[in-house]
Amino acid sequence: MMERPDGPAVLPEQGLDANAVYTLGSSDSETARLQRQADELRPGNSALLDRVGLRPGQSVIDLGCGPRGILDLLAERVSPGGRVVGVDADPTLITMAAEFAARGLNGVEVMAADARHTGGLATSQVSGGGGGI
Repeated sequence: MMERPDGPAVLPEQGLDANAVYTLGSSDSETARLQRQADELRPGNSALLDRVGLRPGQSVIDLGCGPRGILDLLAERVSPGGRVVGVDADPTLITMAAEFAARGLNGVEVMAADARHTGGLATSQVSGGGGGI
């Protein structure tokens, strides 16, 4: 588990305190809970995504992806040729999600942003570019 510095997780470019965005705060125990939650909800999330009918080549977004969210489940459904963008306000969780995606998830990008204010996200803000979200 990654150690967190003392004080709130802040997105410097936005002056955003992740604790102000996420009610349960930012701590090692909360990160561990989010990891357990992803494991526990996986079967139900997978079944729901199967009903949605995502197809290869589509683009999807996981708002509030945390340390991994459903990035892998989404990538399985939109690959090959699709795009998954994970968004979270906590830079530590974004680092964890990026490390998770780097373990073999194709077409997955993660970025730090406030999910309540994504309408103005530009391509340049998403690693890899190639079109708006």
